[in-house]
Amino acid sequence: MEASDPRMSGLDGLRGLLVPTVLLYHLGIGGFGGFLALEGFFVLSGFLITLLLLDRPPHDARSVGRWWLRRCRRLVPAVVLVVSVTLVVFRTTAGISTDAISTLTWWRNREMAYGGTTYWSTAAGPLKHMWSLSVEEQFYLLFPLVVLAVSRAAGRSPRSRAMAVAMSCGRRPAGRRGIGSVAPRGSGGSPPPR
Repeated sequence: MEASDPRMSGLDGLRGLLVPTVLLYHLGIGGFGGFLALEGFFVLSGFLITLLLLDRPPHDARSVGRWWLRRCRRLVPAVVLVVSVTLVVFRTTAGISTDAISTLTWWRNREMAYGGTTYWSTAAGPLKHMWSLSVEEQFYLLFPLVVLAVSRAAGRSPRSRAMAVAMSCGRRPAGRRGIGSVAPRGSGGSPPPR
């Protein structure tokens, strides 16, 4: 949450349980929980971002732009550092430039899906884990616009705004692929669509 907002210690505790679960999954210990923990991070992030947006809903394009700028200031420096180091260390890896560009433009998940690469493919490269950050950034890009539109329609009451946002996000059309899909359906290794 923003610096002026109080921390939610219960959510910090949940993060403290999710991080080791992801690490154990990647170390091959326990055999479960990697995607469960990742879903937990997606849910926590969505919850916190929704709280921020409902607490201070964007009221025009300028306020949405400021919101995006705050997210960028927080995430871009670390991503640029990771991609830069990866480019140096793995400079001879085939496709690393494309992977770097798709990571820096928050399109890594789509690039993997359109390229037919599953998460478990050995051809996925050293930046394959960045697909989840791309999903989150796509959410950060689109969700404030949804909140802006729904808030305008719902009026000034915080309760009606919250209800309208919840109702607008509660269902998605049947048969549509979620933004978090990593590989084409039937590829035998992608996580379930979001």
